[in-house]
Amino acid sequence: ASAIGPTTTAASRAVLPRVPAPAAAQEAAQRRGEALFNPDRDSRLATTTALTLDPALAADTLPAAIRSATAALRSAPAADVTQQGLASTLALLERASPSTLRENDGALQALLRTAAAAGGTVDASVQRLRGALARSQRSRPVVYIQIADERQRPVAQALIAQLAAAGYTTPAIENTGPARAPDQPAVRSQGASDPDLARWCQRVLSAAVGAPASLGVLRNARATTDTYELWFDKALCAPGGRSAPGCA
Repeated sequence: ASAIGPTTTAASRAVLPRVPAPAAAQEAAQRRGEALFNPDRDSRLATTTALTLDPALAADTLPAAIRSATAALRSAPAADVTQQGLASTLALLERASPSTLRENDGALQALLRTAAAAGGTVDASVQRLRGALARSQRSRPVVYIQIADERQRPVAQALIAQLAAAGYTTPAIENTGPARAPDQPAVRSQGASDPDLARWCQRVLSAAVGAPASLGVLRNARATTDTYELWFDKALCAPGGRSAPGCA
């Protein structure tokens, strides 16, 4: 099989600001990536199941899984544990978001070349991932902003300008009204969307509205690109509530 050709240029690829997981979470991700290749079958199955059910957990684990898969292919390509762990890793990658694929571009290309050279039964998955990786270079993450009141609109417009400058697509602001607004500002990450980007969105939303924002994952969402919802809380800019720069 042919190697993946150049998929990006400095001009076409936006370098999106990211906030990585805390050190303890990264260490746990490393253990999960290694567990996909654990000789103990029950350990492999438990890890695979947990990552399949939790897309954000899977996204945080994929760099370690890619490293473990590449090492296993180089040391024992024909071993059953290698082939089973590789199949699980490739399945997780096929569900990964464009930003997650793009962020792991170099390591993922190396894994796909090594997997193709080793043969086996993963050729179709390798080809699909090559296509997904190429498409990921043209994808931009999307942020939807929901406000609770028109007095919040100037704050939202300033936030949109910041997001657009960082490389996000920002559709029109939606006024959901106070009845649907949360009590605390919130970021809702859809499906497998890149958690590093979600954490950055959480940071900029908190700064924009002057209060800590929560972060949750809409696990049942099936977004085709990295997609986030930023919700303003009902107290922002409200009479007797909390003010922030830009409140009308």
